[in-house]
Amino acid sequence: MHVLSPDYDAIALFLDDEVRFAAALDKVSAALWRHYLALGVRANNKFTRSLAQSAAGFGLRFADKSDALITATRGLPRDERVRALVRAGVLWKDGGDPRRGEHSHTLQWLAIAEGVKTSGEKRSLYRASIDLPAPAQSGSDAPTLWHWLVGGVSRSATFRSPDYLTAWLLDPTAQRDRTLFVAGYLCQRYENRRWLTPQGIVPSAPSVGPDRNVPRAPTGGDRDADPPDDQVAIREYHGVSGPLTFYFRKSAA
Repeated sequence: MHVLSPDYDAIALFLDDEVRFAAALDKVSAALWRHYLALGVRANNKFTRSLAQSAAGFGLRFADKSDALITATRGLPRDERVRALVRAGVLWKDGGDPRRGEHSHTLQWLAIAEGVKTSGEKRSLYRASIDLPAPAQSGSDAPTLWHWLVGGVSRSATFRSPDYLTAWLLDPTAQRDRTLFVAGYLCQRYENRRWLTPQGIVPSAPSVGPDRNVPRAPTGGDRDADPPDDQVAIREYHGVSGPLTFYFRKSAA
């Protein structure tokens, strides 16, 4: 029988505690906002580059779409890809279902790294979780400990569920997009891509959205000129004001 180690038990309890998780995510969001602003208004892929900087600060690695492992695992069935990436200790942009969220797993683990004291190294705990079984006493049908902890298999109404985290961040009644950078950024992104409607988050990403096919600089590169004024909004998050930049293509009038 697999018995949950104290470190993983602490992580599970943390993800089930909204007050503790929200406090840690606020610190993660503040750090991301600082990284984002430091990149400058002309930089591309600022959010993912900020995630990479924050992950590195915790001894984790965030890989963008140009990473060799991301390229090598593209096209694999989802479960196989998840196993390969987690075994390698990689956090990644998880496309496909806007309800799950492209960055929900990364935000879960950054919050864990910020808010949970463990005896083991966070990256080692992350990597090992994909090859450990879910605790037998839980009665869960999760295929691995990783799925049990952060896949939403065992708890659908806590931060162990990526879908719950996405819905929590984008909840219009809570208006977290006004104070929390990660919520503000994701809300803008979802609205621009028509993933967020008055009825809620759409179940699958549309193949065409208003900001598709907008010319981009190479991954990690910078623009040659400042973005148009209508693609910049001055926002204040975590006590610091600065430009939130985004791509979109306006619909014809």
